[in-house]
Amino acid sequence: MDEDRQSALQEGVNQQDTGDRNQDRQVHANICPDCQQLDLSSILNAKHGVKVGNRFRTPSGSGCTLCDILWRARSLSEEILLPQQDVLRTAARNFGINDDDNDDILVAFSILSNRALFRRHGKNRPIFDSSPKCLAVLPAYCQGLCPWKAVFRGSRGYPIVSDNKNTLGAFIPQAIPRRFVPDSVSNWIKFCSRHHTRLCKAPVERYPNLRLIDCDTLEIVPAPQDAKYVALSWVWGPQSGLDGQAGCEQGPDRVRRLPSTVPLLVADSVSVTKALDYQYLWVDKFCIDQSDDDAKREQIRHMDSVYECSELTIIAAAGSDGTYGLPGVSARAREQQQIALAGGYQIMWSMADPHDTIRTSTWSTRGWTFQEGVLSRRRLAFVDDQMYFECNAMNCYESLATPLDKMHVQNRSKMLDCMRSGMFGRNEKLQFGKLVKQDLHSNSLFLQYLVFIEEYSGRALTKEEDSLNAFQGIMQHFSKYTVEQGNARFYQVCGIPYLDAPHKSQIERESYFVDALAWTHVWNSEDGDRDPQRRSGFPSWSWAGWAGKVEYRHRVEKSYAKNQVFQSYVTDISLHQDGKQLSSPPWPSEAANPTTTCEGIRLSFKAKRLPWHSYQDNPNVPGEWLIDGSRATLFLSVKTRSEAEVYRQLVEGDALVSVPLGGLRGFGYHFIVVLRKNSGDETYSRVGLFILTKLEGFSAGRWQEQFTVEQFTIV
Repeated sequence: MDEDRQSALQEGVNQQDTGDRNQDRQVHANICPDCQQLDLSSILNAKHGVKVGNRFRTPSGSGCTLCDILWRARSLSEEILLPQQDVLRTAARNFGINDDDNDDILVAFSILSNRALFRRHGKNRPIFDSSPKCLAVLPAYCQGLCPWKAVFRGSRGYPIVSDNKNTLGAFIPQAIPRRFVPDSVSNWIKFCSRHHTRLCKAPVERYPNLRLIDCDTLEIVPAPQDAKYVALSWVWGPQSGLDGQAGCEQGPDRVRRLPSTVPLLVADSVSVTKALDYQYLWVDKFCIDQSDDDAKREQIRHMDSVYECSELTIIAAAGSDGTYGLPGVSARAREQQQIALAGGYQIMWSMADPHDTIRTSTWSTRGWTFQEGVLSRRRLAFVDDQMYFECNAMNCYESLATPLDKMHVQNRSKMLDCMRSGMFGRNEKLQFGKLVKQDLHSNSLFLQYLVFIEEYSGRALTKEEDSLNAFQGIMQHFSKYTVEQGNARFYQVCGIPYLDAPHKSQIERESYFVDALAWTHVWNSEDGDRDPQRRSGFPSWSWAGWAGKVEYRHRVEKSYAKNQVFQSYVTDISLHQDGKQLSSPPWPSEAANPTTTCEGIRLSFKAKRLPWHSYQDNPNVPGEWLIDGSRATLFLSVKTRSEAEVYRQLVEGDALVSVPLGGLRGFGYHFIVVLRKNSGDETYSRVGLFILTKLEGFSAGRWQEQFTVEQFTIV
């Protein structure tokens, strides 16, 4: 099996050079007479574009590649601009622009206008002597209004023009070979290994019981000391089976080997591993004995080490299961890229931004793959039309060449701050290239923890009991790294992080835990199957006790600097399990151990309950309330018949109560948890959260003077 696939791979690589050399002649022959008459030099220099009639509104049918490219561009721009059409037409008439429906404009603009290439608020963007131009076919009423920036937004691609005069080679479009060629990937890995010695260095310790696939012999062997290996992150799918090592073949030497038939994706990963000059590959399905529950639990506890220690993680972001393979490697070809030559210019379809493609992939919807992408030091993602590379200090992809030296800081240790962030485990709250934990304050590390919870919680799991198993590598990762000169680290209880820092007061340590309790659910109006649902075996006070995406609203990187932001309003925090009380933070190791069951853990604290007369709902604005005259928004985790029913239950106080958890100093936000009283005992379940904005006429302390202190136990 391995020799056949390697032979097919090598044959494809050998044929690629010939195919690429013939490509120019092939596409040039497909230009129709009308497109040959286009004056691209004038179009590229026209400030507001050139009128081209309506010929690109329908497919040409002539086989002209350029016609097809521009028709595709017109279709996408129409789709993107449709919601703004009335506003744009009105603006056009106000400016005296002809909005004739029978005339389109072909407009060119610099690729540097693509904000997706840079950080949203990045400064000091690099200046290049020249840059390629992009094309858009827009309705005439857009002329002069510059709506072409919208073409980049969520784009599935756009025409990009080059004439080989870009002196720095910045953002130059590249023709993507139909077959996998390892050269670019090898160069990215070498650059990272040579220069990113701080952000992308391998951990010192490695999981001792690691087993790997020897790609030369296809045997599953104990990992040799200091062996460099590649890991695979993939979606098994229903066709992949669960037998794992049980399905492996065992020879007379009792050494296990891959079965004669493996998922195409695994076979392709073996080929890629060898093409990149690595010998060993880790695949969870075959390197973990799926029939041994103890072995699986042990391996789950060390998933952070498995992926952090790998030299590269292959991410299968194309297809929905292991039968799909890696596009371009063997049986599955990559999508055809459209390329045309006209007037001395090369016009090609840029292909979709791989960030968008990966985010919408099946791989990105699955819970287990989240930590695999986050914890890896280097990732190589395969999508249907190209490859995307991201390490902890840079990201790049095949279809757009970037000069790595120019995109980095002077010592090449990471990309410039103005360049766009990587996508694995980050969002707008986290800046790319700031992952060295020793340099962070505990507030910054805490924010990273909350971001990971947000990103992970929206993903799907086949087994709901894996709610924390699939996040365990992340939790282990945070428990190992210390900040503030090695004096602080984060453990967790049922997925809720708390700070272990002996040099801080108990009030400070507890405030992080209470802050992490103030999450809200995100309801999905389009997909009811992904709305919040309770998970059995986990407490309601933890996000892990619910299936559904959560958010920590109003937490941003700049606010979580080195000053304590969150002020807790609760006291006497304790945990109970099986009638046994666990001490307050730092909790003993059995509570912090990721493998400890969360079932039956109760959270108790003292807090001030909001009185019945505090509430006033706004029947005209769903979700908007007044609490003691201050505006508040209600985020429920459960469905209700109406907010009027919620209001009635809060006023009566028998079924629902609200308890202030804490607030963000200097920002005016206060978080009030909504609890439902359980029948038969004195416990409560968490069902929602109020976020209250600036208090009118009160300080936070005076606001709560009127409230009664009570003991609350949440299950």
